[in-house]
Amino acid sequence: MNDNQSRVRILTVVVGAVLLFAGCGGVLRLADISGSGFTSGSAQEFGSVVVNGVRYATSDANVVIDTATGAEADLRIGHRLLIAGTDNGDGTGIADQVTFVADAIGAIDSVNAASNELLVLGQRVGIEGLTLIYGGDVADLQVGVPVRVSGVRDAANVLRAGAIEILPATPSTVQVRGTVRSVDTAAQTLDIASLTVDYSGANAAAASLAVGADVVARGAETVAGLQASSLLVADRGTGNAGDAVRLRGLVTQRSGDGFTVAGQSVLLSAGVVMTGGNADELAAGDDVAVVGLLNTAGAVDAATVEIIRPDERALPVEIIAQVQDASGDLLNTLNLVIRPRSRTLLRDARDQQRPFALDDLQVGDWVRLRCFGDNGTIVVNRVERIAARDAVDVTAPVLGFDANANTVNVDGVPTNVSGASFADAQGQAVTRSEFFAALAAGDFVSATGQFDGTSLLATSVALRD
Repeated sequence: MNDNQSRVRILTVVVGAVLLFAGCGGVLRLADISGSGFTSGSAQEFGSVVVNGVRYATSDANVVIDTATGAEADLRIGHRLLIAGTDNGDGTGIADQVTFVADAIGAIDSVNAASNELLVLGQRVGIEGLTLIYGGDVADLQVGVPVRVSGVRDAANVLRAGAIEILPATPSTVQVRGTVRSVDTAAQTLDIASLTVDYSGANAAAASLAVGADVVARGAETVAGLQASSLLVADRGTGNAGDAVRLRGLVTQRSGDGFTVAGQSVLLSAGVVMTGGNADELAAGDDVAVVGLLNTAGAVDAATVEIIRPDERALPVEIIAQVQDASGDLLNTLNLVIRPRSRTLLRDARDQQRPFALDDLQVGDWVRLRCFGDNGTIVVNRVERIAARDAVDVTAPVLGFDANANTVNVDGVPTNVSGASFADAQGQAVTRSEFFAALAAGDFVSATGQFDGTSLLATSVALRD
């Protein structure tokens, strides 16, 4: 068992010691949230599959990808998965079926660099700190490029991407998964976000056409939208009363005694344990992690709800540098001690190694880290091993600076800018004096250069919005 697995189990045990009152009455522990059930969330690791901090054995699992039989090797870190199986209650489980359905497959219609959004088949796709891009980088996401997108919808129906795959060619069959916004039974069309789907040639059950239904439409892209050859109700996870359920996603609807996340209705009982905020603060758009039990009505009686900080998705701090140490539960680079979490995404973009864990990193490996600050500690939610680079890059807040000494403290990295070129937040070149005149503690900057073991010797530094 590697240290990553140990950390997941330790966290589970600590949380499981809390006593809760179940929605149906009586006392319930998180450790009792076990047995058959399902989980919905993003893939964090492979070699088995880790979702929502639980490592599910997949040796006997049936893998379904876009309604067809697939293989675990076809899944990617960041794919949103639905796993049906057994939760052991100790950070491990056994998967009976792993289902992946892409939220959008088609060509990019437009790119909005200012808002970090793409438009794919009428779906607004948001790129954030958690987004992993396969087959290229952000610069390769141009109009006309075919992509496969997996993510989670927010309250504004923006698809927050967990994974974007650049495809070799636009497939003849495109696909959209989303909530039905309106239905015209006479014209035999429905709308998913701003995409009009003509289902006249599809075998669609009446129940799948209801407003609010989560459907998967597949077919051919047309000038008018999508001519569907199939229209299916998306699988949100089903089971029996008492089944264990784990969910991670964005709240799409808030009601008096509950909310909707990952397509599931979640009820807040009087004894629910809330972290990161209270029930009164919980609102549509919040990122949440839920653990609970399925009730007889098919809703989830929540045992715990964690309201996750927005920074954990935005991950505003980016570090591209070499590993100094990756032993135990900590990662060292640029003389910084960085703490992963049980939900940190781990990807080997250099060698495509699977499984890939923190312990597989070697001193001298180059990594791209996306992080956020937590009470003075840098927490990493995304770790990628990458090909060797010519320079170190750090984008982070300024903790302090000394214009006379030509030094800037970039989130704990001493940076010497005496030999650097300077730019403002719009990317326009500025003088050294103009840069320091505009700089204030807390501002974000991007610094590029060489690390000498003590300081970053910057060749360029720029303000960031």
